[in-house]
Amino acid sequence: MSKNNATLVSSKDMFSKYQENVDKMFNSVKRSVPRYHQSSTNIQQELLQSFENMVDLSIMIQKEFSKESRYCIKYSYFNIECY
Repeated sequence: MSKNNATLVSSKDMFSKYQENVDKMFNSVKRSVPRYHQSSTNIQQELLQSFENMVDLSIMIQKEFSKESRYCIKYSYFNIECY
């Protein structure tokens, strides 16, 4: 009978240790969420800024090309002057 009691106690210890480790894991994840969110927000802002810089540069290059080649494209929505 003592063998059954020892098995029962060790099984309780095993499950309590298992629960403790699961709790530690989830607490760790909960603490890291704000840092993860901030990192993803920072990356999103950097990507948006890079895209804005790329579009601005593209417009500048097209404008210079238009000036240098005296090539003018006219669209109904844009008023582009030829130089």
